[in-house]
Amino acid sequence: MNIAEIYAKISKAVVRIETEESHGSGIIIDKRGLVLTNYHVVEFENFAILFFYNGKIDIGRVIISNRKRDVAFIYFKLKGLPEAKLNYSKKIKIGEEIIAVGHPKNLPYSVTKGIVNYPVRIIEEDPHLPYIQYDAVIHFGSSGGPIINQNGEVIGITCKGWDKDLNLAIPISDIKLYLSDIKNRFNWYQTSKYCCICGNANSHVVKFCQKCGTRLPSHGELVQEIKNAKSMINEKVMCKSCLNINTKENMICSFCGSSLHSIRISMKEDKYLSRKVAVCPVCKKRNNITERYCKHCGIVLPKSR
Repeated sequence: MNIAEIYAKISKAVVRIETEESHGSGIIIDKRGLVLTNYHVVEFENFAILFFYNGKIDIGRVIISNRKRDVAFIYFKLKGLPEAKLNYSKKIKIGEEIIAVGHPKNLPYSVTKGIVNYPVRIIEEDPHLPYIQYDAVIHFGSSGGPIINQNGEVIGITCKGWDKDLNLAIPISDIKLYLSDIKNRFNWYQTSKYCCICGNANSHVVKFCQKCGTRLPSHGELVQEIKNAKSMINEKVMCKSCLNINTKENMICSFCGSSLHSIRISMKEDKYLSRKVAVCPVCKKRNNITERYCKHCGIVLPKSR
């Protein structure tokens, strides 16, 4: 498959993840509602905001994580979203072409191309943990995004970026046991209590973590965290044209220039205006007559007469 075909196949399973402290990327690995990302994207949070390709937003709950391996799993309730195909094989070849998809620097669904530089790289900081070394360009916000082979399969997730041509990904084969356990006990994980200190999933009836002894949040505390997440959502506006995330105060999208706030017009006017378009004087592409800025290049559109 070429890059366009691979992107079309995988992009609908890529999500943007936001918390109060950071943002990153993730990949839907189970259509029942499971996202795989990095631990350092969610870190000590119980909840995260998930932005999906179809423009929908949901509050996801972190259910288990591993700080050492830098992976975390988020459960969400939206249904009908596609899952990515995972490749559990360890047979990754040097020079194999890959693409990386993520949300670097608030630029949604960015795609970069590269090759596998070394399939099983061991680094000094983690002498027992293998990584895939590759050279596709990534930036802040790409963490947790998928690394995809030429068959459209996810072979790893982005975790470390050292230089523009030296990046590391966690192999899917190395977290196979996590994935199998969560998928087999999915119903149990939906109601488990997450310990944000050690990342353990606990029975929903316990008050203290069964692994490290940390006091788990009460029902009231979790409700308050959900309210905080909802207030964060209310402060954001997603552009319907390019899916970029903007602050509510913005009138136009900072990425594509589209109007963020719908113009209230009567049904009669709407029916009339929908048949008219505004042609951009620079890129010559068509826009809705109600747009102030070209959604393709951002140039101010001429006023209609």
